Amino acid sequence: GFAGLAGAPSRRTLHLRTVTPSFLCLASSSSSSSSSADASSLARKLYEQKNAGALPRLLATGALGLALGAGFPTALADVLRNQTGDAAATLGLDIIGTAACFLFLQRDLRRRENQIDTITKELELGAFSVRVPRRVGGTKEIKISAFQGARRVVVLYGSEKSLVEDLERAEIYRKRLIASRIVIVPVPSDAAAGKRHDALEEACRSRRKWCAMPAAPRAFATWLEPVAQGGTAYLTVGTNGAVRGSGIGRPRFDILLSSFPRNLINTPFDASDPVVDDNDSMMDEASADDAESEHLISISRKFYDALLEGNGDEMAVLWDDAPPSEYLTGAVRKGARQDPWSTVLREDRRPIGMRLSEYDATVLNETRAFVTVLETVANGSTLLATQTFERRQDGGWQICEHRTVPYGKDIVAKIALRCDARGCVALPVKTVASFKSDEQVPVGDETARMLARD
Repeated sequence: GFAGLAGAPSRRTLHLRTVTPSFLCLASSSSSSSSSADASSLARKLYEQKNAGALPRLLATGALGLALGAGFPTALADVLRNQTGDAAATLGLDIIGTAACFLFLQRDLRRRENQIDTITKELELGAFSVRVPRRVGGTKEIKISAFQGARRVVVLYGSEKSLVEDLERAEIYRKRLIASRIVIVPVPSDAAAGKRHDALEEACRSRRKWCAMPAAPRAFATWLEPVAQGGTAYLTVGTNGAVRGSGIGRPRFDILLSSFPRNLINTPFDASDPVVDDNDSMMDEASADDAESEHLISISRKFYDALLEGNGDEMAVLWDDAPPSEYLTGAVRKGARQDPWSTVLREDRRPIGMRLSEYDATVLNETRAFVTVLETVANGSTLLATQTFERRQDGGWQICEHRTVPYGKDIVAKIALRCDARGCVALPVKTVASFKSDEQVPVGDETARMLARD
């Protein structure tokens, strides 16, 4: 339930390995003009610098295996001459020792090549440039490697339609994306064919503080295509330039945000930030008028009042006309357990002492809106909640889904909570982190017009 979702903070590192800062400086200066072969050569040098003892260990293991193997003929001859049992024991030890040496050698070589391949991909990725719109007009080109120390990068790959929809979905979390210093780079999968992408360009330009178009989309798409396996894909890069994770499909941005350290909304930009202009304001203009936003937030507050007080009658009123979630219906059909609200609201299950902060509302279009809010439970852990609203026939707003994911420093999100009018289901984060490209995605009116024009 709500009370146990956040869990205790964890110190474990998320996703993949990291690269030490001294290597990043070298990679940043060298990868800008490197071909794929140059990147591979540089990656090997970086790996050897970081793992100075790896090559001597490989040589020592190989030499030991050869030395043990060299004793085979003598030991075998002793056994064949029917000498003492010590000869058979010696032969057995030689065989076991040689096999062990070469198994360890094979494992270390495979690990070495995998790590070199990862570093090579990071160098190649860092060499790509993006076009960042300027507040006064025009654009500036920035290499992805230049974001190190200032921005985290999320690369999205898919059709223009899916990418425009993804930027629309990300708009719900725009303030949190900016606060977490995330820049999204949408790479259209058909860029290799030289097609124009006016709708995507416009969608990204209107979100210039957290979106940047690739400067060479054709080359970028060619590089990403093998990763995507002919579909949609995404990857994330930390401020140290290391790839943190990747996935097939389209990401859910609340779960993606949970994998990055959290900053408070309205945290000022650092002076060295490569995306914003001097004296740039922190936030873009609000996407909904204040009255509409306040109305949505007031409904959300009523939800939390009912939750914290265990008021089943008030909770039932809030969900009265809400349709059941098709997603949760499918999850339950596959074996997930949905706790009814009567269970969720019990005193031993509801999150007594929860505090709420950083409310934000977004009206996506005439029929759908979202509210996000930061939950802080009694043990100090934080969660990011997203509530989906649909327009009622009487013109008001109806809450139709509530979902929560752990979100904060040193917290590894493992469980996501999703609720509808019937109750709540706890789901493993890895099963809901992304979705297929053909899933229906609601878009705003302006986005629909851009896609229709294109």
